[in-house]
Amino acid sequence: MKQDIQLYIEGKRLDLFGDENIEITSSIQDVRDISKIFTDYSKSFSVPASSNNNKIFTHYYDSDLLNGYDARIRVESEIYINHELFRKGTIRLNKVALRDNQPYSYELVFFGSTVTLTRLLGDDKLKNLDLSDYNHEWTYNNVLNGLQTGLEFNGDSEAIIYPLISPKKRFIYDSDAGYDPALYPDNYANIGSALAEQGIYQQDLKPAIRLIRIIEAIEAKYSLTFSRDFFGGDLFNQLYMWMHREGGQISYAEGVSTMNVSNWTLNTESLPCSSEEAGVGEAFFSNDYFSFISTFSNIEDYVDGQAILTVTPDNLDAEYSYKVVDLVSDVTLFEETNIKGIANTTIDMYTPSGEDRKNWEIQLQISTSGSSGFLLYDADWYVRTYYIGRSGDLECMNEQRYEALNQNMIGEVIISNQTPDLKVIDFLAGLFKTFNLTAYVQDNVIVIDTLDNFYSAYENYDISKFVDVEKIDVERVELYSNINFKFRDAGTFLAVEFSERFDEDFGSEDFNVIIDNNYIDGVEYKIQLPFEKVIYERLVDANDDIQTNVSYGWFVSENEDKLKGNPLIFFNANTLVGSKNIYVRSSDGITYLLHLHITDRVM
Repeated sequence: MKQDIQLYIEGKRLDLFGDENIEITSSIQDVRDISKIFTDYSKSFSVPASSNNNKIFTHYYDSDLLNGYDARIRVESEIYINHELFRKGTIRLNKVALRDNQPYSYELVFFGSTVTLTRLLGDDKLKNLDLSDYNHEWTYNNVLNGLQTGLEFNGDSEAIIYPLISPKKRFIYDSDAGYDPALYPDNYANIGSALAEQGIYQQDLKPAIRLIRIIEAIEAKYSLTFSRDFFGGDLFNQLYMWMHREGGQISYAEGVSTMNVSNWTLNTESLPCSSEEAGVGEAFFSNDYFSFISTFSNIEDYVDGQAILTVTPDNLDAEYSYKVVDLVSDVTLFEETNIKGIANTTIDMYTPSGEDRKNWEIQLQISTSGSSGFLLYDADWYVRTYYIGRSGDLECMNEQRYEALNQNMIGEVIISNQTPDLKVIDFLAGLFKTFNLTAYVQDNVIVIDTLDNFYSAYENYDISKFVDVEKIDVERVELYSNINFKFRDAGTFLAVEFSERFDEDFGSEDFNVIIDNNYIDGVEYKIQLPFEKVIYERLVDANDDIQTNVSYGWFVSENEDKLKGNPLIFFNANTLVGSKNIYVRSSDGITYLLHLHITDRVM
């Protein structure tokens, strides 16, 4: 049966040469570099420069035409065989061939649909995902429950946990009733002691979120559907990501309560000025931040902005801290800690030198210790928009005042504010490399499974009668002379010590292929993950030298300073504490014995 091909671009059918072949390479992972994930792509092929095709490509060869076809961007495409859909993907226009200065053909390349995942996710980071379902109050009970059993959200009883990973203090275990804290550095905490100021405080721990919850957030934001072949398995279900964006304790954790100020309402505004461009010249609030666009030009009018903040506590003797953050650049614009009374600051929103515009998303974060008495406050943003003329003189000014009145200081952990600094695409690629996953599209579902499982689900087909054996080339297989599996460079205290002591990175593997004392002729095969590898320490009771059931991670630098490090994922397993109890201390000083479960890491 003759195979007729139909090719469509954005719903418009292209004319084809009668003898032109579209040769498609369909591969799950390229055997020459299986660390990279591929999908269908074609070799370049040509279509005639017919009147129909010239119209579709808007005479791309004619540089005098304005608003013509934009070859910088791939467009949606479909390939049909005998009018049955074969592949969906995108088309890229490579070039136009001219003969006698007349268009003859257009050279195209077809790319399958999975490859568009990188383009869809772009440079978005984990912080851009909607993880608000997992926000929770920053309370002693929540941290304690997260340490022992987990916090339940949307039917998942362990959606959020508080693993025994310390971003600041070094945990030790000494059950001696005569334990003397003065013999140890200030950053040591004896979690086997009920003495004052010992044990685990809630600010000593940070939350972690189950990875499948992040996968679900990716699906929701980008309208994607991943299969649950791997993501729905027991192995993946036990994986968590530690919510650690900056070094040290959770932001303002030293103050028990922390929150992003929301519930802003417009009090007054005067808008005598206007801009032809939407969004320029006014501040717009979206829940807990306001958006603003500043512009700059040497040849036409431009817009600057200025926002004046006032925070007025109900109790002027109460101590608190606050900072103003630009969510777009993830930069802290201003910060004051441990202050009292009314706070005032001015934020200039000017376009940086060399740029013609800048988007701002300004958020106010306030924190306080539980004993400070800072319970109620008012906050006020007075935003002024300056319209500057070509001469540099002020021509017009808009004014807006937003207020958040009678705000109650209830501490909340905003998960999206705590996610590691990692792109969504790098997060997914890291999982693919870690577990040797592969992906392909089937019925609009991105099927994700291990490469071993994919190959094991094979069927045998006898294609002997279709093979032309008249001429066969036997090629040398691409060989790997060196195989290297690595996490990111070791940065935590014990990992650095391991590297210095043994001259290798913990958890990494480097293998040279040697046959008969000769290195084989090949290339390097290297897999480097975007994740941190932490060495966990099982604590020994210094009082009797008996091992406890407690292991923990110490996430600090080799100098015992706070460390941002790299994103950390780990398997979670609950372990009985046994007879060696550990102590957790609440803000009111009462000490509780942990004798049920603690979170242990096995990755």
